[in-house]
Parts: sequence; structure tokens; C-alpha cells
Amino acid sequence: MLGQQPRDLAIIHIINESWHLVRGIKWPVFWLSFAFNLFFSIAILLLAISYIPIGVFVFTISQQMPALGHLLQTIMTSLIFFLPNIVTWYLLAAIIMIGVRQSIGLPVIVGAVFSECMSVGFKLLGLAACYFFVSLIIKILLGFVLDNSGLFTFTGFFLVAILGYFTLFMYVFSLPLLITKKCSVFFAVKQGFDMINRHMIKITLCYTLIFILLILSAIPFGIGLIWTIPMTCVMSGIWFRDVFGLNSYLTVSRKQDSQ
Repeated sequence: MLGQQPRDLAIIHIINESWHLVRGIKWPVFWLSFAFNLFFSIAILLLAISYIPIGVFVFTISQQMPALGHLLQTIMTSLIFFLPNIVTWYLLAAIIMIGVRQSIGLPVIVGAVFSECMSVGFKLLGLAACYFFVSLIIKILLGFVLDNSGLFTFTGFFLVAILGYFTLFMYVFSLPLLITKKCSVFFAVKQGFDMINRHMIKITLCYTLIFILLILSAIPFGIGLIWTIPMTCVMSGIWFRDVFGLNSYLTVSRKQDSQ
């Protein structure tokens, strides 16, 4: 365990604190989220157009060898998503770190947040690559299961659950741990995995509730997302704060912000 001992992680207290800490970060989170989705959409569109010739080749292969064609299709699709993720990963890191700073009472200065993220830029890239390769393997296995069963079997559900589990601890724990502790990618992934195992039930319930709130807040015109998206961001910061403790990070960040 790093830092101070964790608090009593009551789900209702975490959600309640998340709601009360939304004030002051709505617009930074909103505009970063907007930039994230806009850049990602444009990049995907441009890359998809550029991959049309390769797509024709993959389609030709799939007509003769369906299994190989499906494998190539999965790999190419993942590559299309990974390339823009190299940039959007840093935007995502900034969004998550805004929640971390808000949870410990640090001023939300977007420039300072990006500076923190860029200080471990190559490590963030390594973490993104780690996430890409693990998710690619899971997607290949999932495609194999669906091709052979024709139905969404228990094995398929299990693989989707693993992907969601891996995504959750990478975003909530490993990514901010890499930035705040300046540790290695391996250490960040290992600690994130250990901590989500320790608090798996509470974290799953907490994010299930916030997911339901996000869906409800999107009805009918998505106006409620202005509050619930920052709330989700802060909630991730609170989980990270209470599980790992951030006393040393708080001291260093205050000195840097005052300079």
C-alpha cells in the first residue's frame, strides 16, 4: 500500500462526495471530453478512409479463408483505434487527473494537469500499448468464440467481463498512479490489479450506479451529462485518493502550483 491507509470506502459516501465536488470542474471536464470525442471521431474517419485499400485486401482474404480474414479484420480495426488513442490517451489522462486534483483540494489548472501528464509521456504511451495488446488478444478470442458458437455464450460473456475489468483498473488506478508516483508501467499495472481485486465488489457496484446515472442524465437531450460526467471523473479521483493516499503528491503539487 502506498501513502496513507485507506478510508472506510462506503459507496454512498463516495457518490455523495463526488456530487458535492462537481462544482468548479464542469467546464474543464466538458471541454476536454468534447475535444477527446471530436479528435477521436475525426482521426477514426481519416484512418478508416486511408485503410480502404487494405480493407479490400482483407475482404478478399476472408472470402477464401474466413478464419484468417476475421483475424486480420480484428487486428486492422484495433490498429485503426490505437493510432488516434496515442493522442486521446493523454486527453483521457488529463480528465482523470482533474478528478484526482479535485478530490484532494488542489486547484484545477488545466495547464498544470497537462504538464504532469507530459512529464511521464513515454510511460503513458507504454501503458496505452499494454492496454492495446491485452484488449486485442481478448477481442481475437471473443471473435473466435462467436465464430464457432454463433451465440453469445458464457465464454463470450466472460471475455467481455475481463475486458471491462481490465479497462476499469487501468483507468481508475494504473493511469493516475503512473502520473502521481512516477513509477514504472509494470508497477502501475500490478498495483492497479491488486487494488481492484481488494475492492472489486464495491468498485463494481459504484460504477454500475454511476453508469445508470449517466444513462438517465442523457435523457432526453443530454443536459444532465454536464453534471454526471464530471461527477464520474471526481468519483474516480476519490477512489484513487482513498485507496492509495496522496499526501506526498499533494505536497509536491502545491509547491509546483505556487511557482
